[in-house]
Amino acid sequence: MVRIVDCVIAYNETEMLEIRTAELAEIIDAFVVVEASKTHRYEDKPLYFSGVSDKYAQSGRTVVYYVLDDIPSAFQDRTELYYIVENFHRNSIMRPLSTMNLDDNDIILISDIDEIPRSECVQQLPDLLAEADIVIFEQIMKKFFVNNASSTCANNLPWRGTVACRYGMLKGVTPQGARLGDPFQQRAACVGGAREPRGHERIIANGGWHFSSMGGASAFDIKHSAIVEGPGGSRFGAIDGRFGRHNHSKQREEHAEIYQSFLDALAPELAEVDLADIASVHALDIPDCIKADPRKYEFLFYLKNPIV
Repeated sequence: MVRIVDCVIAYNETEMLEIRTAELAEIIDAFVVVEASKTHRYEDKPLYFSGVSDKYAQSGRTVVYYVLDDIPSAFQDRTELYYIVENFHRNSIMRPLSTMNLDDNDIILISDIDEIPRSECVQQLPDLLAEADIVIFEQIMKKFFVNNASSTCANNLPWRGTVACRYGMLKGVTPQGARLGDPFQQRAACVGGAREPRGHERIIANGGWHFSSMGGASAFDIKHSAIVEGPGGSRFGAIDGRFGRHNHSKQREEHAEIYQSFLDALAPELAEVDLADIASVHALDIPDCIKADPRKYEFLFYLKNPIV
């Protein structure tokens, strides 16, 4: 029987793993998380996902956790080459896959951890991969907060993120190659700049979500100090914290100036946003696990007042 394995590279987004495993648990046979001991700007970082294999085993989910701790030091002082560190991180997905006794016909999904495929779209993969080599998930871009309905900063544009192919093919093209396609005419992530799919590629429309820089000013600063495209430092002078857990009403009140400058620059339409009740949350296009317990995931929303 064909297995489906969901693979991600991760930084610090432990809640994104929680959401994606809830979304995909019924269709995915195993999850693979590859976490590096360095950021993509070659700075030391904690291992936020340590222990996830045991944690998820308690709920019957298989999570294979791999620590990447041998990124070549040749790139540490070469800013223009940091993208090679990111590519090395992604291609290292092959290491844990090689230990899983996979068949060449098994299906592998490759994503950044904040690119979450919709479960019903993953169910289509066996049929789609019978007629194509690569399947590309067109996901809705959601920046900063899951209820951000604005169009600022490419928010709410389609995003070609997650890709899927057979394991046999992946061994030949590498995860980075599967993600980008033709190296001489790469698939851009935002659809506005993306080329048309080749004959061996298929696009799944409405294929999930790209929850980018979730959690407000601190989450934005933390991420952009670590990724290739970021400035390598704080833009907003944001408060210390990890991912989005600091984004709640008390923190926003205590750091109102930081949040106001963040909203003014990146999401001005959010300043007056409110959701009246749980029914308003249920109307959003977001994963079911967030709808089921929005108070647990309050840090992913921007709201003037708590959800009632």
